[in-house]
Amino acid sequence: MIKNSKIVIIDDSKISRSLIRNYLESAGYSVAAEGENATQAIQIYQHMPIDLFILDIVMPEVSGLELLRELFDQKYSGKVIMVSSLYAEDFITQAISLGASEYLKKPLDKKSFLDSVEKILHINLADKDR
Repeated sequence: MIKNSKIVIIDDSKISRSLIRNYLESAGYSVAAEGENATQAIQIYQHMPIDLFILDIVMPEVSGLELLRELFDQKYSGKVIMVSSLYAEDFITQAISLGASEYLKKPLDKKSFLDSVEKILHINLADKDR
């Protein structure tokens, strides 16, 4: 069931985390955890299996791109959506090459965001069934 997927939001902006959580919950998803930095993301990952990380790119200390690299270095096998108010081609290319499934620009369009989440979780579920 994709609605039971474990979703984690990592964004240094409390407002962004709240908005993303509200979008997800309005569509029937639940958010397993949230954090504001890479350290919290790694701690969450080490304590529970995660199906989908939603990561901001611009965060203090460790960027979302560096966090993405670290997660996959630690053998993370779920999916990642990168979100950012920066929409630079080099960030998009780097995020996708590091393993992100999607790169979405803030402010997020609710319908497009939820369509991406559903598509990615279906792919993740299909990958697990193999």
